[in-house]
Amino acid sequence: MLKGTNLSAPIVGIKTPPASRTAFRVLGTTLNLAQPNEPVPEDWQQAITGLCDWLGIRIEHVPQRGAKGLKEVVNWAKGDAPLQAAPVFAPWQSCSPVLFQNSLGHGLPAGDWIGSYLLDHAVGKTGTRAGLDVLLMSPHPAACRHDDGCGTPLPQLSLIKTMIGAARFEGRKKLAIIVHARSRNSVIKQLLLADRSLTREGITVDIVAIEDALADLVRSAGRWDAIIAMPDLRSIVFALMAQANETQGPWPMLVHGRNLAAIGAEALNNGSFRLLLNAPLLVQSLALAAFNAGLTNAARRLHEGAAQLSLRGVITQGEHSIAPYVTKISDAEYIRLICAGAAISTRAIPEWRAFGGIGTPANASKPSRLHVVAPI
Repeated sequence: MLKGTNLSAPIVGIKTPPASRTAFRVLGTTLNLAQPNEPVPEDWQQAITGLCDWLGIRIEHVPQRGAKGLKEVVNWAKGDAPLQAAPVFAPWQSCSPVLFQNSLGHGLPAGDWIGSYLLDHAVGKTGTRAGLDVLLMSPHPAACRHDDGCGTPLPQLSLIKTMIGAARFEGRKKLAIIVHARSRNSVIKQLLLADRSLTREGITVDIVAIEDALADLVRSAGRWDAIIAMPDLRSIVFALMAQANETQGPWPMLVHGRNLAAIGAEALNNGSFRLLLNAPLLVQSLALAAFNAGLTNAARRLHEGAAQLSLRGVITQGEHSIAPYVTKISDAEYIRLICAGAAISTRAIPEWRAFGGIGTPANASKPSRLHVVAPI
């Protein structure tokens, strides 16, 4: 059956999670981030400083690495992100999924692919709306090329494998690749002919036409825990997922090139604009940055603090909840409560798949590993 085509297999070149690969790790207390082009807004800076003081880490700003040499200049002109030592951290800068409809991706950060995270603890929700943990990925429009088989732009197989590998690393089991109906057979053929091992056990990959995908998502917003949407379809999928979550965003957005290039935000709007302080977005974005830098304990503390507040019915003024009893507070107060340890509780909370399963109960029985913490 075409709709349920299973394309599961190990992806060559994707590294396994550090916890299962290495018995000796050096954990630092410094988070290296590239300095954004514009100054950090004051309200965001105060919140970042408070969270870092609470976590016992410091942020070391490094300059963005510009293009050097003819090859890098050519790559930059093509829209490829230049190599840099650390990602740009600017979650206050939001862009719209509508920008993906431009074939060259004008207005989007340079990179190969983009992934945004929808994490909803589902306070007061039941049934198909009870808890969402979805990674929405798309190739950068500039990374797609015209496919003669279907007449529409498609990403290279290597890029599709990279995105599938990212979902596998995070332990996601159900992935949908959402395409135009006329492109579906081309994508299926591309994957099947590339590597027959893609049909072996592992992540389940459904290649779905947009019409079928929207119907499935309406019936069950959590049907897939990872989605790859073709660039010109991303805004439709994003809007439906936002409606299912009863929020217009913003979601934390990671831009990937040869490495993690930038951390920003994605929300339904008409372009790019600066956000006022959004505490849940900042906590999630900083957690993703910390995890990417190997500061897994700091990432977990941030996630647990926000999750406990959410499960207690504490939300910010800009959030919406259908729960009968909620406490709305300012974003600054939200940050203060997390830093004060007000969210500490023995109540179990679900792991965030973005962390790749590190620290889950399933790993608790594994042999202890030596972690060396570098001094500040």
